[in-house]
Amino acid sequence: MLNMNETINVTPKSPWYTLLTNPGQFFATRAPQLSYGRLGLVVTVLSFLVNAVMNLYYFQSPAFHLLTVKWTAAQLTQSKWISFIGPLIVPWTSAIFYSLFYWIVPKLFATKITFRNALSLGLTVFLVSSLGSEIIDVIATVITGHFHSGITLLGDYLPAGTAIYALLGRFGLFSLLSWYVMGKAIAALTQLSSKKSYLIAFIIFFLAM
Repeated sequence: MLNMNETINVTPKSPWYTLLTNPGQFFATRAPQLSYGRLGLVVTVLSFLVNAVMNLYYFQSPAFHLLTVKWTAAQLTQSKWISFIGPLIVPWTSAIFYSLFYWIVPKLFATKITFRNALSLGLTVFLVSSLGSEIIDVIATVITGHFHSGITLLGDYLPAGTAIYALLGRFGLFSLLSWYVMGKAIAALTQLSSKKSYLIAFIIFFLAM
């Protein structure tokens, strides 16, 4: 029975901004059980807002008009509806896809991550990698008044159709940041060394590309 005079030390959860500034501390104060509900809501709302702004500019861009010049009015309306509804679905489908890797790959190293935590990691990676990149695109689009997409990806600065483009085109600032965050999260959840945790993150990073 608990002695009423005893003090229970509960480590306070690290603030959300530490997900980027100190991911190791962020996950350590939330392990061993991560919560995906609030994170999923934040990711879904951000995804919808970011894509809504981007779509407003994209639908007015020459590239969109060139693409849809032969479309019927019904096809055009359907495309716009999909563009606005998609961001509500994509974060979860992406998170589930990534979570399978977080759930399976650690087993190869004689450790495990629960599927609940794996789903939380999937949402975290989507938040850092995809939404981080898209937010920069939104800022550039609003500032310049012209639609921009993928400006933080290496593919935007490499010659298309080349071997180096095929190899590195999808890498970018936020994808590398997500790998760093991923390694810190795996270390906190599995108690593995940083070396093994980043090796697992590296394997997942390339398998999921």
